[in-house]
Amino acid sequence: MKIEEFIREKREEILAIAAQHKALNVRIFGSVARDEATNHSDIDCTSKRQNVAGRDRAKFRSH
Repeated sequence: MKIEEFIREKREEILAIAAQHKALNVRIFGSVARDEATNHSDIDCTSKRQNVAGRDRAKFRSH
């Protein structure tokens, strides 16, 4: 299975996990986004984070 297929198949699961960690606007970058991924490529993601209280912020950093 190609990385792109994996991402499409797991999209909703990825977004649900991101939401559990208060991550918003999840985006893919790097070789996958440029359509240059190989079987050895990883998946680079970035996101914005909702404002979270101090205790929740510590939990987010520990994952």
